Amino acid sequence: IELRDEAWRAQRRARGYWSRDLASLVYRENVGHAEPPSELDKRYVLLELKDVDLGFAGQHGSKHPVHRAIAQLRPGDPLAVRDGDGAWELTSGNGQPVGRLARSYRPASERCREARVHAIVTWSRNDTEPAYRDRPLSESWEVVVPELVFDTRR
Repeated sequence: IELRDEAWRAQRRARGYWSRDLASLVYRENVGHAEPPSELDKRYVLLELKDVDLGFAGQHGSKHPVHRAIAQLRPGDPLAVRDGDGAWELTSGNGQPVGRLARSYRPASERCREARVHAIVTWSRNDTEPAYRDRPLSESWEVVVPELVFDTRR
């Protein structure tokens, strides 16, 4: 800040930098801090394809119930998350497994309070890395990409 008014500079030196005589400052009493709303205790995480087991549904034949369960899902539908053999498993509202997170996925917090469908993408044998192309039992399948909501309270 460049001060061009000599009288103001003198006043600043005499009374301190923030003078109560300044019309441009607003003074308020300290009212304390309110408890933050519970919505701020949530952290929303949109997962990427690298965070999801892309071959989960493809490991099942085309008549397997997982394909029908995924086909019934829509973005925003609730999911349940449970620990399943080293990777989190995603289940639909009726408990049908519809996906799994990649084993490499590491959440910042283990307290996932809710999950929902963020997107559903189509994947195929040709999209799969060449070393794994013999594993799928289906030519193409859908992959559920979730949004996870974590509890940030300690």
